[in-house]
Amino acid sequence: MMKRVIFIGLGLSIMLFASAAWAEQGLWDDEKEAGEKTDDADAGESAAPEEPPLDLEAVLSPEQYQRAIKPILAQTEKAEKVLKLYEKEMAKPDKTRNEKRAIGYKDRAARFYLAASLQARKSKNYVREPEHKAAIQKQFEESLQAKAIAIYLELAQTYMDQRSVRKGVSYYQQVRKIDPKNPTATKELKKIEETLKEAQRRKAMERDPKIVGGGERRDDDDDDDD
Repeated sequence: MMKRVIFIGLGLSIMLFASAAWAEQGLWDDEKEAGEKTDDADAGESAAPEEPPLDLEAVLSPEQYQRAIKPILAQTEKAEKVLKLYEKEMAKPDKTRNEKRAIGYKDRAARFYLAASLQARKSKNYVREPEHKAAIQKQFEESLQAKAIAIYLELAQTYMDQRSVRKGVSYYQQVRKIDPKNPTATKELKKIEETLKEAQRRKAMERDPKIVGGGERRDDDDDDDD
C-alpha cells in the first residue's frame, strides 16, 4: 500500500512539473511572438522613405557642372571601363585566363575610383550652396571612396588566399591610409600580426626548447637553485 501511494505521488509530481514547463514554454513563445511583432512594428515606423538624390545637373549652372562634376564623371568612367576588362578576363576559361592581368585591372579601377573621390572633394570648392556641397560629398566623394576601398579589400583577401601575405598586407595598409578606422582592414592586420608573432614564437621554440610560451628563455639553473 505504501509503495502504491509513493508511486502515485511521484506520478502527480511529474505531471505537475511537466504542466508547469509547458505553461512556461507557451508563455515564452507568446512573449517572443509579441516581441517580434513589436520589433516589426518599430521597424515599420522607423523606416522613413529616403529622399531622392539631388539632381546636380539641374541645380548647378552649366559652367559649375562642367567644372565641378564632369572631371569626377571622367575618372569614374575610366574605372568602369577597366572593370569591364576585368570581367572580360575573368570570363575566360581557366587555361587562358591571366590572373595577374585581371588583378591589375582591379587595382587600376580602384585607383581611378579613388582619384574620382579626391576630385569630388576638390569640386566642393566650386559650388557655394551647402546642399550642393553635401550632395557632391554623398553622391561622389563618399560613394566612390567606398568603391575603391571595397576593391582594395577584395584584392587583399585574394592575395591572402594565395598566401601572398606581403601583398595582402600592402592592400590592407592602403585601405587604412584612405580610412584609418576601417574595421575590416584593422581587424585583418591585427590577425596577421598575431599569426606572424605566433609563427616566430614556434620557430624560436624549435631552435631552443627552453623557450617558454611568452617567448622568454627558461633558465634551468634557476630551477636547480630552488
